[in-house]
Amino acid sequence: LFSIEPSALSRSRCAAMAASSSVDAGVEAGLGGVDADVTRTPVETPSAENAPGPVAKAHADDDLRVQDLQGSEPPRSSEDEGADEDEDDDDDEDEDDEDGSGEEDEDSEDDEDDSLTTFQREEMLKKKAAERHKERERLMHEEVTLVHSTESVKFFPRTMVEGVTGWTDRKYTYTEVPEELIDAVFFVGSHKNVPAGVFTLSTGSLEGTAYIWCGFPQNTGGFPDLGWEEVGPMHFAERDTLHIFKQELSPGATIEIPVQARWIGGVGFKMAPDEVPEPSEESEEEPEPQPNCCVRCCKFLVSYPYVQKLDDLITNYSPVLPLERFVTRCHDKATRREVERTLGRAHAAATGDPRWQGGLLSHWLFFCLPPRPAGLENVDFSLEQILQVFRRLRPKQRPSVVNRALRGKLPPKVAAFAVCSRTFLLCFAVVLLHFVLALIVFSVRDLASSPESGALTDVPPAAAGTPAAAAAAVDFEPLWKYPSLSAEELRKVEDIAFVYNQATHIVRVAMVTRLADGGVVISGADGSAVRVDSEGKAFWRQKGSLLEVTLTSVDQLRTVATDPEVA
Repeated sequence: LFSIEPSALSRSRCAAMAASSSVDAGVEAGLGGVDADVTRTPVETPSAENAPGPVAKAHADDDLRVQDLQGSEPPRSSEDEGADEDEDDDDDEDEDDEDGSGEEDEDSEDDEDDSLTTFQREEMLKKKAAERHKERERLMHEEVTLVHSTESVKFFPRTMVEGVTGWTDRKYTYTEVPEELIDAVFFVGSHKNVPAGVFTLSTGSLEGTAYIWCGFPQNTGGFPDLGWEEVGPMHFAERDTLHIFKQELSPGATIEIPVQARWIGGVGFKMAPDEVPEPSEESEEEPEPQPNCCVRCCKFLVSYPYVQKLDDLITNYSPVLPLERFVTRCHDKATRREVERTLGRAHAAATGDPRWQGGLLSHWLFFCLPPRPAGLENVDFSLEQILQVFRRLRPKQRPSVVNRALRGKLPPKVAAFAVCSRTFLLCFAVVLLHFVLALIVFSVRDLASSPESGALTDVPPAAAGTPAAAAAAVDFEPLWKYPSLSAEELRKVEDIAFVYNQATHIVRVAMVTRLADGGVVISGADGSAVRVDSEGKAFWRQKGSLLEVTLTSVDQLRTVATDPEVA
């Protein structure tokens, strides 16, 4: 019905092929990730006679599409090859730039290392040392093994530190561990249930030192006879001693350790220390100057662990611990004697022996008897008797009557009587104490003084005139009598007192001089002087003054004293 020209059909087929080629080239560029130039060539229009059929054309299109997907490249020109060479040169330059940048990064890291402070460098070294310590511990736990010839005996690895638990069935800890054994791996097992046999210690690929330790002088297991080098002692349970032995092992070594007798101890291994690289001449730094002795002494005093040392001193050398042990032993002995005495009474009551039942017929009357009957260890006691002894000996904590009365656990009358009676007893004790003190104070004998000499004498007639005490006496003489005193009495004068211008003056005597007319001059320590003439009149010359003033008060006192009416 429809007629289509062959030329038109061929043109449409060519257009479809060109479109599919462009699409396939785009797919190839998307899949391969490479920008490829698609060269378009003129397509000849086939004639109607030579035009392929639709089936053949479809197969050709499929083959072309498969070829493009498999990576077929379009033809390349010389310009394209030159461009590729330029790209290769650019890639080489980029690689060189990258290498240069890597070297610059390393240089910058070195500069950063150089720019680190001493504190940061020390922190970095500490961090690396901690990481290496963990790595060494992991290697020893993984590669070192210990096997006993008896398969039922098992051991578990553990790191040795001060105070670590040494066995699986005991809580005993190791103390005073030697420094070279710290951080070693050791194997924990049963405390006393290790049978005789052979230990097999394998170190894997590690090099280091094997350690064995045993009790001393018992429970050695025959270890001292193996010929190992002795290290020294350490302790467990704060009192028992262990002796340590060691032997150097090469990498991959396996040794057998025979256990020939009863043994208490352990087996361990410590990895050889890391090799420290020798510093190069370039990295050597000048040693820091050593501080003087004063600086070292101050640093030592500041860093000294005073609290730790004091705690160790109190713990190890405290005198309270021996006293506590002594009191504990005494209490245990007393409790044991009381239990034996009570059981002896129970046995005596069961057998009818009156000597051990208590009271007057007991061993308290016959003190020569032992505290308990003989053969008590072979006697069987019932459970009821043991419970009775426990009830009798256990401490009884019963509150006092006043406490129960105040807490309302007693009837009102009983509580009132208990409180009043104890209050009365307390008041009576206080009054009695005051009475005794007053009796002691006021029971002293009376004394009297002699009117002639002023000495203290006893009052009773039998001891009348007997001096009761002796003391230095002071006598007073008025100034107007000084001219009539003897030279011996004047030498005993210490100070004088008088009143002048309504003020009392006391002069410390430094020297006393007797004048030719019988008068007396008293020189004071302050530079003043008092002169008393032969008639009894007194004159005072102050310090630094040449004039004397008359002491009228002395004359007035002399007039009053010599007046017969006043006397």
